[in-house]
Amino acid sequence: MPEKRWLSIYFVCCSATLGLFSSLRHAWFQSNAWDLGIFDQAIYLISQGQDPISTFLNFHILGDHAALALYPIGLIYRAIPSTYVLLTLQSIAITSCIFPLHRFANSKHLSPKSKKIVISFFLLFPIIFNLAIFDFHPEAIAMPILTSLACELEKKDIQPGKIFLLAFLSLTCKITVSIFIAGFGARELLKNRKTMGALLMILGTTWFALASNLIIPFYGGSSASLARHANKFGLSGDSIFDFNAIPENIAALSAQLLTTSNLEYLALLIAPTFFIFLVKKPRSTALRLIPFLPLLIINLLSTRLSMKSLVFQYSVFLVPLLAIETTYFLQENGNRLSFISKASAQRMVIITSLVGFAALSRITFFLNQYQTNFPTINELNEAIRLVNKESSVLTSSVIAPHLSKRKDIRVSDIENSLDISKYDEILIDTARPGWKSNSDIVNSIYSRASESSDWEIAFQKKSIFLWRKL
Repeated sequence: MPEKRWLSIYFVCCSATLGLFSSLRHAWFQSNAWDLGIFDQAIYLISQGQDPISTFLNFHILGDHAALALYPIGLIYRAIPSTYVLLTLQSIAITSCIFPLHRFANSKHLSPKSKKIVISFFLLFPIIFNLAIFDFHPEAIAMPILTSLACELEKKDIQPGKIFLLAFLSLTCKITVSIFIAGFGARELLKNRKTMGALLMILGTTWFALASNLIIPFYGGSSASLARHANKFGLSGDSIFDFNAIPENIAALSAQLLTTSNLEYLALLIAPTFFIFLVKKPRSTALRLIPFLPLLIINLLSTRLSMKSLVFQYSVFLVPLLAIETTYFLQENGNRLSFISKASAQRMVIITSLVGFAALSRITFFLNQYQTNFPTINELNEAIRLVNKESSVLTSSVIAPHLSKRKDIRVSDIENSLDISKYDEILIDTARPGWKSNSDIVNSIYSRASESSDWEIAFQKKSIFLWRKL
């Protein structure tokens, strides 16, 4: 089969598969306000020419991650305002990484079988599937751009204009990409490409400074400050700006490095790709992985287990680098140890990819966890159809992404549940409070709405209640 044909088949089938699984998860009410509801609401408001103020975050979406790339997506939403379109776009963006990886494999003269293995390795890496189905994240939009950038930088004769265009486009996806770009710059410096390295470092650090000190504060105010992320590292928001607290902060962060969770995280990262260390020149492999080092350190320093897990998106930028290393490992005259034959190398990659996917991907969630809401899906959909499009709504985190195409929608946490008079409609599932809520909060909302003469029941089946303000 011609390469273009099988590559196209890979792309279509994998995009469709990822889109199907992410859509099923959403349809089964397993998606959340964080983060699908946040981005769905913001992109919808962009498509309507309105300020994309996320009422989940309480500030402008650019105050979140300075993700300018969300605005072009708003044009698509203007034509087809559907959450499923957003999930499909995410799946297409992730899968399109196979094209630059295939071109890179071609440049290294891999056999047709080895090329397919490299592509399969990328698609089967657990984080790829997990990112695709786990709501929506701007990292997905950045992935094909960063993959192209990583492959371009492996060339001997690089094109500076193309490099900087890719770097700039990737920066518009999320502020954390700037750290990755600076990492590329550091690597190029070590490779003695001093001019390119210095310029990439300047570009990455400048964008980080611009986004964190200008864009985010301007659109998000003090509530969107990077200080809000300090708790991810066991620090207070004030301490990161307090020079007197630097010794205590360093001590606290250092103590977080040597933990069981960090060792487990590193083991899980290495396990599906142990073969890349079976090489004659491990220094070259380590050098090529340098761009991921800053983000790796951030993940290791964090006290949040989600940041050191392959279930979530925080390590996804590593995967293109690992796919490149896999390409080098499978080269006909590659750098692998002499006792590893071409056939053995291919088997190693195939086996570890399949085992890693089976063990660490969220595919298992579809076999158990994601089926827990079947008893109320029909009732939830029926109630959702009754909610007025212009109403301000109070609901739960799992229902929110199905109602987020409006100016005002909030989840039933303590802060937003104190005064139900601020809303036009309330939709809750008393059997499932959702994330950031609990039974006490939901029961309190139920009591207030039921006992108030200002509200009427518009829908009630099983544990689903819809109230509408009179």
